Amino acid sequence: MRDHLAKMGKNCRYFGKIIESGAHQNSIQMILDNRIDASAIDSWVLELEIIKNPELASKLRVIDTLGPSSFPPWMISRLVPVELRRRIKHLLLEMHLDPVGLSILDKVEISHFSATEDRDYDPIRKMAQSAEKIEWAEI
Repeated sequence: MRDHLAKMGKNCRYFGKIIESGAHQNSIQMILDNRIDASAIDSWVLELEIIKNPELASKLRVIDTLGPSSFPPWMISRLVPVELRRRIKHLLLEMHLDPVGLSILDKVEISHFSATEDRDYDPIRKMAQSAEKIEWAEI
């Protein structure tokens, strides 16, 4: 959102008040409860929430779409032994080939996981750099 504001030549004063909800689902509920007027919601989260609660589609209105952005990476501590990290990565990348794994992925509308490179997140880094250029109020 901050990157989008920067591209528009705006800063945090564009909004009357900024509230941190803690989660996209909380933001959706705050909109439904009329506690906030608008929120940036991850499109994947919104899609899943509408699948779970189809009536949301008539209660919410998308006013703009930003992105696309890379899917958040899965992270694991360096304290986890290398061989176990490799095994977990392999299991995630092959999860869609296993009937139980595929069932789990289907429930969250993910077809499969793909290996990524650090450079795949360069667009997000550029957005962060752009966002740093604008004044942002304390939340």
